[in-house]
Amino acid sequence: MKSGNFQKLFSYENMISGKESAASNYAAGFYGVGKQLSSKVMDQLARLAEDCNSLQGIVVFRSISGGTGSGMGSRIITY
Repeated sequence: MKSGNFQKLFSYENMISGKESAASNYAAGFYGVGKQLSSKVMDQLARLAEDCNSLQGIVVFRSISGGTGSGMGSRIITY
């Protein structure tokens, strides 16, 4: 995303990433990476929401199959 064909599709300043293995583990996403990055994600969402003139809502896409993405998504939803 940062260096490929789609690098201009998303703003680099809005990307939040962390270093994580491909363990595909719900607990790693919820308690590990999710715990570390959830405050950064919520701060970024608040900043983006404040920049809007008429915010209608926020859409959250998350994995539901039980991997690291679903753990991180659950952490953000229950923040």
